Amino acid sequence: MNAVPAATAPRHMFDVLLDRARRVVTFDGHAVTGLARLDRGVGTGTVLRSSWPQSVRDAMIDRRLYLLSPTAHLLKRHERTVTNHDVAALVAGEPEMARVETLLADAAGQHLVSVPIRHEGRLIGATSFRRGSGAFEQEELDFLELVAPALHAAAAAAPGSELPAILTPREREVMLRVSHGKTSWEIAIELAIAQRTVDAHVTSSTLKLGAGSRAHAVAEALRRGLIQ
Repeated sequence: MNAVPAATAPRHMFDVLLDRARRVVTFDGHAVTGLARLDRGVGTGTVLRSSWPQSVRDAMIDRRLYLLSPTAHLLKRHERTVTNHDVAALVAGEPEMARVETLLADAAGQHLVSVPIRHEGRLIGATSFRRGSGAFEQEELDFLELVAPALHAAAAAAPGSELPAILTPREREVMLRVSHGKTSWEIAIELAIAQRTVDAHVTSSTLKLGAGSRAHAVAEALRRGLIQ
């Protein structure tokens, strides 16, 4: 009897759509951010899908560099598609924003198209594309604006996308100790960091997990397998 080949895991719709988009427009990196919830929109560190290197993702979340993202600021200000030309004009007088843009450009390319995503008339997120070689042509921009909402919807429906953002390694360390019943002061001593830093990590984790309290955040982190 011939062996039956093992079934391969079905590809998620997001990956299918992303591959189709790449057949039309070449891009080196992508990021899908924001959820429809009021406190999880643009500029909140809510990352659904991203091809950025882990070091860049950790820096953006752990150091809260997303608060200085020039793309996020422009999206919230104008609610229209943002390109690297828009970003260049903004960061010319904003050195901190310029450093964040350089971090992202070095990771996935200086040429940018970031499409705002709306839900019931409200800005809730963005789908962004980057590449290092050659500016995006108008026809490419038009195509990306068409596919961006579908990519965002698929990313939001993906398994695990209920996570507003992945907890950073430090946040996991802190939440693991919170789950053991340790106070912020005890955790600060153990990790050799300031107590206010511990509290900031707990607050950030609680927001990311959509929890209403410290205990609720621990329960959510355990349920989702982020800590054990």
